[in-house]
Amino acid sequence: MHMSPVEHLFSSDEVLTNAESEIVHAILSDAAKELADIDAQLEETRANLARLSCVQDSLKSLMAHHRSLIAPIQLLPTEILSEIFILCLPMIGETPTETGALRAPLLLAQAGDGEASLCPLRSSGTRSF
Repeated sequence: MHMSPVEHLFSSDEVLTNAESEIVHAILSDAAKELADIDAQLEETRANLARLSCVQDSLKSLMAHHRSLIAPIQLLPTEILSEIFILCLPMIGETPTETGALRAPLLLAQAGDGEASLCPLRSSGTRSF
């Protein structure tokens, strides 16, 4: 905080002299100019931050789209992916809550990220479509 040459007057009942009044006006004028400069700098910084944030989002999106092209799941033939999806469906007579079949497509979608395992595969039974 800036020190004021008339700080002693803040807690006083004295009336300002002409010289003190001129000092106060000069302080207010200088502070207003400095505040305007700071406001302009902050506005410029906010604009730069917004621009950088947009560039960041754009680059993240670009990277995610390009990573999806080289995801390991992309190496699997469509026939194998189709079979995995079919095997994730509930068998006839099963409710989705018994098998977690409502989540199966989501698990399949995450398989390329390496963060989730595929649903349990079954070798027998009839699938419902």
